[in-house]
Amino acid sequence: MQFFVVTIQCQFPVKVILIIVIGIQLFGIEYIWICGLQVVLRFVEISRNNILMTYERVAIRL
Repeated sequence: MQFFVVTIQCQFPVKVILIIVIGIQLFGIEYIWICGLQVVLRFVEISRNNILMTYERVAIRL
């Protein structure tokens, strides 16, 4: 769980800021809520998959 939190803190803020700035300029505020939610969910899903794959590799080695 510690690894998961660190990963989000390192990678997440820059992406979010870029998406918000670009999105507001192009589409307006409403778009940000929809796009932002999708990005958050996608990011969480990818992180979870990476963690599961890492655990599987460790388990195989043991």
